Amino acid sequence: MNNSSSFVVAFTGSSVTAGHDNFFNESYPMVVERNLVPIFNKLGIHLEVRNVALGNNPCYPYDACISTHAGDDVDLITWEQSMNCGRDPNPVEAFLRSAARMPKRPMVVFMNSGTPFWKPSACSQDNSEIDEENNTRTSPFSRAEVALSRLPLSLVANMTSHLLETAPFLVVQEGKHQGESLLNHYADVVAPSIQSVNSAINAYKCQGPYGPGFGAKTLGGGKDWHPGVLGHRFRGDTFSYFLLEIIREALSEVISAQLSGKKRLRAMHDETIQYLNHHMPTENMTRGNQQTLPPPLLCGDACTEEAQCFTYYQPAQKNPISNILVGISDGEIAPPGWSYELSWFDIHGVAKARQQGRGYVDLKYILISNSTGTGPLEEGEDGVLTMVITPRTRSAVWLCEVQRGFLTYPPGKGDLDKAANVAVTVNIPDSTPLSHRFVEGMKGTPLSLTHVADECYATDPVDPGRHFLSVWQKDKGVQINIAYVLFW
Repeated sequence: MNNSSSFVVAFTGSSVTAGHDNFFNESYPMVVERNLVPIFNKLGIHLEVRNVALGNNPCYPYDACISTHAGDDVDLITWEQSMNCGRDPNPVEAFLRSAARMPKRPMVVFMNSGTPFWKPSACSQDNSEIDEENNTRTSPFSRAEVALSRLPLSLVANMTSHLLETAPFLVVQEGKHQGESLLNHYADVVAPSIQSVNSAINAYKCQGPYGPGFGAKTLGGGKDWHPGVLGHRFRGDTFSYFLLEIIREALSEVISAQLSGKKRLRAMHDETIQYLNHHMPTENMTRGNQQTLPPPLLCGDACTEEAQCFTYYQPAQKNPISNILVGISDGEIAPPGWSYELSWFDIHGVAKARQQGRGYVDLKYILISNSTGTGPLEEGEDGVLTMVITPRTRSAVWLCEVQRGFLTYPPGKGDLDKAANVAVTVNIPDSTPLSHRFVEGMKGTPLSLTHVADECYATDPVDPGRHFLSVWQKDKGVQINIAYVLFW
C-alpha cells in the first residue's frame, strides 16, 4: 500500500475476465469490488479495481504492455490467459518482468481461465443432500474442508504450492533453460500466487449453488468456456476471501505485537521496513536500477528493457498511438489516408452488446490504411503513417496488427510483413515538433518485417535516438492495420 492509503487491483486476461456473455458488472472483478470496497473503506483505504481484460486476446503484445493497460500504480495484478498461452512461458516471463518494473512491484496472481461448466441435463432432478460415509453428502462441506478453511492462508499456500510449481506456463519447456522455473528465477522480485477453481467446483457438481443453472449466462446461450453469473460470483468470492485472509492475518500479527508491548511492535515495524527496502526500493525498476532484475530466460527483446508500448485498444491507462503520430493536429487521432475504427472482427459483437446494454469496456480500436485503387502508393499521396520512436537500445520495433484468433482476414486486407512498406528516418532533432508535416517518409532507410509472435512483426534493429518510422501500403488494393507499436 502506498502513502495515499489506496490499493489498486488490476485484472488482466481474456474474454473470461472481461465478462463476455454476461453483463460487465457481473464479471468477477466487479464482484470483488462490491465485496471489498465496504471493508477497505472501514480500514481507511481507497480500493480501486480495474478490469482491463480483452476478449480474443493473444498473449503478445498484451503481456509486454500491462502498464499501458493497467497503469503504473498497481498493488496487485492478475494474469488470466491460460486459455490463450497456457503452455507458453515466453509471454508469461514478459508479464512478470513488466510487473516487476512497476513502481510498487505488485503481487502477481495467476488464474486459470477455465470455470467448470455443465448443462442442466447433466444434473438429476434429485438434488438432495447426501451422507458422506455412504458416498453422499449431508452438509455443504466435508470435515476435512471445514478444517482446511480454518488454517492460516500462509499454511494453505504452502500446501498448494505444487499448483504453481507444475503450471506449464511457469516452466521453460525447451532450449538451454528447459525445466527451469520462472518462479525460482524471479523469486526475489515477484510474489506469485495462483487460483484454480476447476477441481474445487467439480467436487460439488449439481449440488447446492452449483446446481443445474451454475453455467447459465444472463441472456442465455454463450460460449461454454465463459463463466455464468454464478461462476463469476464464485471466482469473485474466492478471490475476495484470498485478499481478506491476507488482511486478517496481517491484522492479527499487528494486534499480537501491540499486546506484547512497544518493543515487539517496534521490531515488527523494523522488520517490515527492512523487507520493503529489499523488495520494493523506491526507484526499483527505473533505468538506473534495472540490474536488480535477473536476465531473461526466454523473452529476449520483448523484456530485456521495459517496452514503450502504444495502442488504441481499450481499456488503457496511458500511451494512445496519437502520442507518437507525426503530422496530425491537436485532437486528431489518424493521419490522412488512415482511419481510426473498431476492428472489423468486433463491429457486430460490439453493436449487439451495446444494444443489450452489457457494458463491456474492451474495445479494439485500430488504425486502418484506406488507400484504394491499384499499384503502389506514390510519393506525396496521403497514406503514409509516420510515428516518432525513441528506442533506448539498439533493438527492433514491433508493429502488431489486430488479432484474428480462429478467424481469417477478409479480402483486401493483408498482413504487415507482406502488404506493408516500412522505412526509418534517423536522428530527428528534438526541435522538430510532432505537428510537423513530414512528407519524406518514403525516402527513409527501408526496413524489413519478420514475424515474431502472435500478430506482431519486428523491424530490422534500429539504433537508440529519436527517429521517424513510416509505414504505408505496398499496393493500394490491399489495406493494412496497426494495433500496437512497441520499441525498447
